[in-house]
Amino acid sequence: MNRPDETVIIEYLMGNCSDETLETIAQWARESDENAAELFQLEQLHRQIVASKTDDRQVASAQQRLNDIIARRQHVDATPHHSRRNLWKAVAAAVALIVVGLVATWKLMPQNDSPQTIVAAAPANADMHITLSDGTKVWLNERSSLEYPQTFDGGQRLVKLTGEAYFEVAKKTSQPFIVESDLMEVKVLGTKFNFCNEANGVKATVNLIEGVVEVKGTHSEGAVELQPGQMAEVDRESGRLRVRQADALAASAWHDDMIPFSNANIQNIARTLESLYGMKVVIDSQFDTKRTYSGYIKRKDSIDTVLMLLRYTIPMDYTIEGNIIRLTPPKNQ
Repeated sequence: MNRPDETVIIEYLMGNCSDETLETIAQWARESDENAAELFQLEQLHRQIVASKTDDRQVASAQQRLNDIIARRQHVDATPHHSRRNLWKAVAAAVALIVVGLVATWKLMPQNDSPQTIVAAAPANADMHITLSDGTKVWLNERSSLEYPQTFDGGQRLVKLTGEAYFEVAKKTSQPFIVESDLMEVKVLGTKFNFCNEANGVKATVNLIEGVVEVKGTHSEGAVELQPGQMAEVDRESGRLRVRQADALAASAWHDDMIPFSNANIQNIARTLESLYGMKVVIDSQFDTKRTYSGYIKRKDSIDTVLMLLRYTIPMDYTIEGNIIRLTPPKNQ
C-alpha cells in the first residue's frame, strides 16, 4: 500500500485518528521492518514532546502550529518523493517549537542524569517491532507494552513487560538482560524466548527457544534455569513455579504473523479465529471434535483468505454471513 498521508500519521501520533485510520497505519507498519522502524521513531519523538514538563496550552499551541506547517507543505510538495522528508521536517519543527518556547522553564528544572524512560505500546489490532539500544529485538503482541531506558547503563539491562513479547536478546556477558513483570522475572545473557503475562494477572509463562534463561517468581515461588524447548509457568493462585516441555516455536509464532495449531481440534481452532478476527464461529455438530490438527498458517488481513488456507489442512466448507462464520463438513465427504 502507499505510504499514509502526512496528516494521517500526525493524527495517529496525537491520538486523534479514527479506527479506520488506525488500521491503515497498522497495515502500513506491518508491510516492512523499515516502515515499522520509522513509525516507532516518530512515536518516540512525539512521546518526548508529551513527556516534557509543559502545560496543556503550550502543547496544544505547538501541535496547532505543527498542523499549520503540514497544511502549507502539502500544497508545495505533494509527491511521494518528498513525503518522507517533509514529515520528518514537520515533526522536527514541532519539537523545536516546544523546545524554544520552554527553555526558560527547563533551566529551572532539577537536572537528571539518568537515561530517559520510554514506554512502547502496541495497539489493539497489531503487534509492534522494537530494536533497543543494545541491539536486542523485541516484538510486542497487540495490547502489550514495554518500558525500557533509552540507553542501558550500569551492570544490567532492565526492561518491564506488560502483556506478551518475543525477545531476541543481544549477547552481552558483562550486562545481563532482565525482563520484569508482576509475576515473573527472566534473566538472560543472550537468547530467544517468548514471555506472556495473562491479562487477568493470574499466570505468566516463558517459552525458551534458544540459549539459557533463569526464571524467578516475584512472590517467593522459587527460581529455575530453563533449557530450549522448556516452558516455565508461575500461577499466582497456587503460588507455584512449574516447568514442562512445550512447543516453544508454536508459542512464539505470532511474532512472524503465523497462527500455530498444536494438537488442536476444530473447537480450539474456532476459538483462535474468533479471538484474532473478532467474529463468531459456529461449528456444525457433524464435525469429529476428537480429531486434532497441528501446523502453522500465515495470518492474513482477511479471514476469508485464512479459511481458504485452512481447507488444505481441515476437510471443511464455510460460509460468512455478516459477523458469523459457519463451518460444515464438506458435501462430498
